[in-house]
Amino acid sequence: MSMNSSARRDAVHQHTAERRPSERLFAVIKMIDPAGRSTMKADTRMLEGIFLERLSMEVYCRHHPMSGLRRMLDARGISTAAELGTISSGKKVLVSGLVIFFHTPPTRSGRRIIFATLEDETGLLDIVILPQVQARWAGIVYTSEVLTLQGRLLRQGRQGISISVTAERIIPELSGSFTAVSEIAGQCRNTHE
Repeated sequence: MSMNSSARRDAVHQHTAERRPSERLFAVIKMIDPAGRSTMKADTRMLEGIFLERLSMEVYCRHHPMSGLRRMLDARGISTAAELGTISSGKKVLVSGLVIFFHTPPTRSGRRIIFATLEDETGLLDIVILPQVQARWAGIVYTSEVLTLQGRLLRQGRQGISISVTAERIIPELSGSFTAVSEIAGQCRNTHE
């Protein structure tokens, strides 16, 4: 059974509309610089380019998505993957990244431990989410495209080169869809400039 061209076109339009960044995001971008594209700040142009690449090609080619959020993340004290290499084991850190992978292998104790890999513009972050954190924030963890959390840095192995962060709490206002977190970043730039 084949679809007629009108039904096919409608299905494509519906699929594209569901994936399109919210109108609110572009309203925030326009609020930041009502003069338009030619004078927009570089990170705002970058965010818009990131969304358009994702919408049209479903990949990010020119910039890592987190690079468009970096100024807002830096202002909140959120470390990059690269910066974790300079922080001592046991210190509290804030990290944020795109969720790449979850793994919940069986453990000897029977406890469910989530191992997550996040990615920011500087590299990968290994995250450990223990049951007490899962109990409160599992819904956010499993449904977020961008995950931001506070935790303790752990260095293991020779010279402490294996780095992970054990989550203590999820930051819900900076976790969720990339569009939602980008809107927050846009609002922060608007209020601070």
